[in-house]
Amino acid sequence: MNAQLSDDEAGRLEALRQYGILDTAPEQEFDDLTHLAAQICGTPISAVTLVDEERQWFKSRLGLDILETPRDVSFCAHAILENGLMLIPDASVDERFADNPFVTSDPHIRFYAGVPLVTPEGQAIGTLCVLDTVPHQLDGKQTDALVRLGRQAVTLLEARPATTTEKGRSRQARQRAEHQRLLVAAETARRDADKVMFSEVRYRRLFEAAQDGILILNVETGQIEDINPFLCELLGYVPDDFLGKQLWEIGTFRDIVANQDAFRELQERRYIRYDDLPLETKNGHVISVEFVSNVYMCAEKEVVQCNIRDITARKRAKATHAYSVLLEAKVQERTQDLERAQIDTLQRLAIASEYRDDETGLHTKRVGVTAGRIAEMLNLPRTQVDLILRSAPLHDVGKIGITDAILLKPGKLTDEEFDTMRQHTVIGAKILSGSASPWLQMAEEIALTHHERWDGRGYPQRLAGENIALVGRIVAVADVFDALTHERPYKKAWPVEDAIAEIQQQSGKQFDPVVVAAFSSLDFPGMPLSSGTSYLPAVLV
Repeated sequence: MNAQLSDDEAGRLEALRQYGILDTAPEQEFDDLTHLAAQICGTPISAVTLVDEERQWFKSRLGLDILETPRDVSFCAHAILENGLMLIPDASVDERFADNPFVTSDPHIRFYAGVPLVTPEGQAIGTLCVLDTVPHQLDGKQTDALVRLGRQAVTLLEARPATTTEKGRSRQARQRAEHQRLLVAAETARRDADKVMFSEVRYRRLFEAAQDGILILNVETGQIEDINPFLCELLGYVPDDFLGKQLWEIGTFRDIVANQDAFRELQERRYIRYDDLPLETKNGHVISVEFVSNVYMCAEKEVVQCNIRDITARKRAKATHAYSVLLEAKVQERTQDLERAQIDTLQRLAIASEYRDDETGLHTKRVGVTAGRIAEMLNLPRTQVDLILRSAPLHDVGKIGITDAILLKPGKLTDEEFDTMRQHTVIGAKILSGSASPWLQMAEEIALTHHERWDGRGYPQRLAGENIALVGRIVAVADVFDALTHERPYKKAWPVEDAIAEIQQQSGKQFDPVVVAAFSSLDFPGMPLSSGTSYLPAVLV
């Protein structure tokens, strides 16, 4: 059953657009929320979704391989219409979802709980949701946690860097206003605390011992009534240089007009703060200070207290720290760029090697997909499956080192030529060696071992049985299946049923029987049984 549209669908879509988040790259903060939601609710699947006109797009996802779904089959399109959490214990018996393709087929969703992501303006633009493939329930604490995490997702949206959109400018203005409000609240709390804590004697002791400069001014005239020792030492003056004079008569505060204007503002607002104000000492040295002035009651009399803190060293330290952070970020960025460049180069090498005897260049991808599906059928951890999907396409990267005369020879290779061809496993492993990346470490292992045989008659090391790395055993099956079912310069494509039968016949000889059994459980949609048509899903082509 398709979800209805909200009463203000145009406004809801505009609110979503203003965030500028659709089709952006993954962000760790959102990924942390989805992982927490899954852990707290005990589900294998969770996501942060955003619903636009035609689709449900995943900003973050756990346990899902897809990036988006059509809106008309989206659970979240229903959830954004709810006032609170939408809970579906068993979707197969819910008339809204019983015939949903995600319920009737893979991934066979049964349980869903989603909390709407509601903007400060009241528009529901998506959800934080958790899902399971078995019926499920949430207790009160889990429900409360999911709602709280949903609010945090909205906070992350609001905290994203301001854009040129009206929403971005509005969000920036709200943040500035909230910052100012907190500053004023902090100073008000400090004034109230002073009234409670300080008697005249105790205040005097603090005044004399303070490690910040303090001036006490007459609230009506601006005359200096008191100055503490620390400020005298900081500026290089003695008390008589200050007492009885108006603030703007002191050389340190030599901009008379500006100081008179500031004092009038202080009388009106009763509070002024300068986070970074340059002051000149008696000997002409310029320092940076934090200057805070506020009006308060002291012994039944209003006075102005000016607190002056030297921040020169802090500014230098902050600048040094900022530079260090920037430098570290640049180093990290460069490191990531180099790693991406390395990976990109290796991928291009693998594709280049395949283009020489596979004009489509899709053999590497198909092997990766099949190897990943076998790994899933073997119930390997999701992280391992993902690594195999990414690593398996590099299995034949070493072919870049084999001449075309051998690689593209249409007839049978001589013994000497076959010995040369065998070296592509060693060449590939050397190309991939020495990396700290788990992906490339696995790719190195695959490149070296995917031509070993279960019976020990393979190459290059003549390993046997479980002495061969599991990933090598998996890719061996995937590689041979793809090679059999696709045309090469030296052979025609086999029908799929013949290729499967051949692999099953080699169980316990060329291939690991457990891997063959897992492979035999797969189907190959879109691949006619009597042709070499690619079975690679369209989204990966």
